[in-house]
Amino acid sequence: MAAREIAQLLRSIADLIENDDPEQANLLRQVFESSSKNYRQSKSSRVKYSPRLDFSEISSRLARANSRQEGREILKEMKLTKVDLSRLGREFNIHITKSDGSEVVEDKIIEALIGGRLNSKAIRGEE
Repeated sequence: MAAREIAQLLRSIADLIENDDPEQANLLRQVFESSSKNYRQSKSSRVKYSPRLDFSEISSRLARANSRQEGREILKEMKLTKVDLSRLGREFNIHITKSDGSEVVEDKIIEALIGGRLNSKAIRGEE
């Protein structure tokens, strides 16, 4: 919709409000309610992540990983999007920011889920 059309629409709405005609006010209310309902429905129907994401499978596979590289390969094999990786990170209470790229999010997940365990084993002298 062009700026001129929007301005005309807003002027028409203002005229309806100023005239204080109950019939026109009801018509305006119905139009507004139906358009806002359609907007909410379309907004809620958008899928922002892959519904196939199974946190339990991913976490068990990462728990069995013996190296950071193996963990990266697991995540790459699953072909997760940035949104999927962000959801996974948040599921494990890993701090993720909007400015983090896919690789950064992946690194944070690997370090939190695998790196910590490997560091602990190294400190204890287990491997």
